[in-house]
Amino acid sequence: MVQLGQLEDALSKVCQPEQYPCTVGVERYFVDNPAVVGQRVLIAMPLYVNSLTAILPWLRAGANVTITWPKELVPGEGIVELLEESGVDCRRDIPETESFDVVLDCTGDHTHISSRCGYVELTRSGAIKYEQHDELVCIDVDASPVKEMETFLGTADGLIRALDQQRLGDLDGKHCLLFGFGKVGRGVAKGLLERGADLTIAELSDRYVSGHSFSFVDCRDKEAIHKLVKDSHLVVTVTGIEDLITNNYSPEVFVQSKAVLVNMGAEDEYGSGVPKERVENAGMPFNFILKEPTDMRYLDPTMALYTLSGVLLLDSKLAGTFAPGKHLPPESFTSEVLDCFYSRNQISPDILDAIRAGDVLPKGV
Repeated sequence: MVQLGQLEDALSKVCQPEQYPCTVGVERYFVDNPAVVGQRVLIAMPLYVNSLTAILPWLRAGANVTITWPKELVPGEGIVELLEESGVDCRRDIPETESFDVVLDCTGDHTHISSRCGYVELTRSGAIKYEQHDELVCIDVDASPVKEMETFLGTADGLIRALDQQRLGDLDGKHCLLFGFGKVGRGVAKGLLERGADLTIAELSDRYVSGHSFSFVDCRDKEAIHKLVKDSHLVVTVTGIEDLITNNYSPEVFVQSKAVLVNMGAEDEYGSGVPKERVENAGMPFNFILKEPTDMRYLDPTMALYTLSGVLLLDSKLAGTFAPGKHLPPESFTSEVLDCFYSRNQISPDILDAIRAGDVLPKGV
């Protein structure tokens, strides 16, 4: 018997429902829903106390929940013990012989596990893995505009809080080199520029944008990259490409530089050529040194859509039946979550267009 009260008490000490209104809002799809009761659900996500916002709706609705977490990330202090003491099935490894009714995945670790109704994926690196398994039904939360908002606002906030915690947050006038200008990279750029950094972004030349307070360098120009690394105070990788530095540049230039090395991607982007002790947080996402890697107000909409997508796979009355292959969450449900987020944080819906145009310091945020 799961002790819901114990889990709810633990969550209440970290955040209150008004801090996660989007997740509270979608819980109505769980209540008294026979499509959820008794279903075997695997939730494989970064595990912290605030992760309970995505776990509790399933437990309250009577699902049979198993919890695991990405192999690259150590769970937050005490959360596994808390779940186990409360009667929740927690496992570090899931045998290939196991089967579930739905899998809420992260970093694509569980494509080999049988799922009757399909999979939900939280990250870009995981979505790429699901592209290689087009026989599987997968809802790709990472590609949704909801995740764009989280990665832009939440990543900027998480990076700066992590830098401050490590007493590395004084960036005024200092040169920073950023690898990657996708949806996560733009959030990192926002955080660095707000701290007064002199920012250069390494990207493919066809992805440059103009008219902003930072410069670009072609990521294929190794000589220019090596020079910038030597002259940088901080180097941040956020491309989603594993072993990016080892496979494309001279790793010793990074090792021997005076720059602080940080990775904000889900994969180890520095790779084996750069010793783990040379990179902050041993090469894992830097914000995960924090007790709360992503502030709840930014994590909330993604957790809401991630959780809701699992229900959509189980209950065909809500969104129909999904064909094999990778899908975006249905637009009506995405809009519901975004509208809640915009309203709660007094943000204009126009912000997404500005971000996509490359404006990393848009008005109204």
